[in-house]
Amino acid sequence: MHLKTFQVCGLELKGKYWPAAVRDETDYIETPNSVARNNVSNHENTDYSATRKVIALHGWLDNCASLDTVASQLDAEVLCLDLAGHGQSSARAHMGAYNAWLDIPEILAVADQLGWETFDVLAHSRGAAIGFLLASVMPERVNNLICLDGILPFIGKADLAPQQMRESFEQVKKQMARPRHYYASFDDAVLVREKGVFPLSHQDALCLARHGVEQSERGFYWRYDFKASAASELRLTSEQVEAFASEIKANVFLHLASDGLFLTQPDLMTLLDRHTSWHQRHYVGDHHFHMSKCTDELVKAIHNDWGRYDEH
Repeated sequence: MHLKTFQVCGLELKGKYWPAAVRDETDYIETPNSVARNNVSNHENTDYSATRKVIALHGWLDNCASLDTVASQLDAEVLCLDLAGHGQSSARAHMGAYNAWLDIPEILAVADQLGWETFDVLAHSRGAAIGFLLASVMPERVNNLICLDGILPFIGKADLAPQQMRESFEQVKKQMARPRHYYASFDDAVLVREKGVFPLSHQDALCLARHGVEQSERGFYWRYDFKASAASELRLTSEQVEAFASEIKANVFLHLASDGLFLTQPDLMTLLDRHTSWHQRHYVGDHHFHMSKCTDELVKAIHNDWGRYDEH
């Protein structure tokens, strides 16, 4: 694994790059969650022009480390990107929310810097919503869209748009005035993430913290931009979401958790079930099922789907 930095319109975007290679069953690396195969062995002799390219996108207030255990085991070149305002990437210098569509040109700029004309998208939660929009507006760039407990952006009603925008402005202002919280120890910062909006196991919270927590003279703190907590100024209507969905040409693979965001909400599942060409797999787990609980099962499913539905 190599750390990479990309300069995009004044933003410094960071990511973890996992080169594809011939794997050996005796070749392993330790990760915070499990023992994962080391995909850097023999990479000097790998023909990268022939390997599959994957851009991996994390979820809301997470960072690229959330995809470590999956990325390290895939038969592909994988770039796990810290999205703007998250992880070790820089924050946006604006007085606005982190709307999902803002990430699309930045991701494409990163792909261009890598020389990747086409690629797969592997994405979790908010990252999956970004991937959904990316695959619809740039269908010629995305071969496969692999979504982990997410795909659709938040849906709004047209008559509530003014209220949504006002609330977003107010939330951004509030978040910008919010003082950063410093923790006395690294372990205290990890514990807070364990008890977050989406509770995590200690191992999974530790994985995110090792990449997303920094130390200053005042203590330990999480690096994300507080403005990322504000709601978007606008939400697409259901009709607009369907219009975006109709433009997707990529194979779509949905990996959903039993205690995640979709399988627990019948209305959302009704929306997904309309798209019969989208392949669904269900797992026993929570919203972050991919980090450690179901990693091996998920990796096997991804490889099987590549073999069955993709000619790469």
